[in-house]
Amino acid sequence: MERVTGSRRVLLIGMFRHPCGGGDQSARAAPVLALIILLCASCGSKTEVQVRLADARPAPPLPAALRGMSDAVLTRALAAGPGRISPSERSCVNALTNSVPAANVRMVERVDLRGTSLTFRVPGTARVFGCLSNRGPRHRGVTWCGHVVGEIRHGLLLDPRLDIACRDRHGHPWGSVWIDPDPRARWIVAREQGLAQVYPVVGPLPIRITTSAVDVRSASATFIVEQYDGTGGRVAFSIVRAAVAG
Repeated sequence: MERVTGSRRVLLIGMFRHPCGGGDQSARAAPVLALIILLCASCGSKTEVQVRLADARPAPPLPAALRGMSDAVLTRALAAGPGRISPSERSCVNALTNSVPAANVRMVERVDLRGTSLTFRVPGTARVFGCLSNRGPRHRGVTWCGHVVGEIRHGLLLDPRLDIACRDRHGHPWGSVWIDPDPRARWIVAREQGLAQVYPVVGPLPIRITTSAVDVRSASATFIVEQYDGTGGRVAFSIVRAAVAG
């Protein structure tokens, strides 16, 4: 199913909801770059690998319901209540909303392997706002490499708002989009070659996910998305191909 909204195009392939696995999980994706790992323990013939997120902190342990998932990394999410935002987050809000008072902002900060995203809404508007950075959220002098604004209608995004402006430290672009969580979902999983990033569902805001599967020539990116409930059962699957406005 292809949906065209304004000058942005989104192609959803094989969109279905299913209580258990299934579906094609293959996609062309570049290897994950700048993944910082630390060999931390050895048990028998296995070596545990501790993965660090973009803020240089260790990734949280996977929830018990998803521990059988291969190549999975749990990302970090933090909800900030009204008025409780940092100076770097304040700079994001100011850039997108003409200095809306902090008391009116409800925000979710996410850190994955590639960087940080901020997603927030302002009461009384039908929009969702976001900023992206290659660095951790509390990094001194953090700058935002991407800014996005989406429209919400009947509680759902009209467009996932692809951004490919950010680069890793090797100069390779990474893409990000928003995903509306299924009401049953506890975790959103973004898959690519050799990696599954797990994003916890926090509050009612859409979830910003990332991928290295970016096609610079067509200004597009591909996202393989799975959604899981609290028992580890898959409740939704989709392949999202999104294009930047041209």
